[in-house]
Amino acid sequence: MSAKFVIATSQGLFSAAAPITAVPFTMGGWFNVSAITAASQTLVAICDNASVDNYFTVQVSATTGFVQATARSAAATGAAITATAVTAGTWNFMVGRFASNNRWVDILLSNGDTDHAQDTTVVTPVGVDNLCVGVRQMSTPGNFMGGFISEVWWAKGD
Repeated sequence: MSAKFVIATSQGLFSAAAPITAVPFTMGGWFNVSAITAASQTLVAICDNASVDNYFTVQVSATTGFVQATARSAAATGAAITATAVTAGTWNFMVGRFASNNRWVDILLSNGDTDHAQDTTVVTPVGVDNLCVGVRQMSTPGNFMGGFISEVWWAKGD
């Protein structure tokens, strides 16, 4: 079963109690974007709802359609970005593995292709307290998903 999200109506789901608040953890899921847009589209994120900084997210990149696992704090941002774009209108799977404060990996499985990327920028998001699906829910919500999301999951630990 999947849920449909519409960017124009700012749809998204979030819980004010994040089950994970620090590395290491993994999150991801199945998604089907309606179109590659001028703004990034969030699959799943863990955010600080009181600021515009401090989050972990797995999302489809703006304009390119590449997938990325991003960690951001007030001091730094790092993103592991694949070189393969998702295909709009097709089911895709992506996962972000946040192993430590300076190592995360992003993996895309789409149309039989496998792509992955890694980043080693030191980033330590603090105050993350929202689990978000289809939106990056912070003091200013954004990066809404347009399309379908199914089977989102996250796991704490190695």
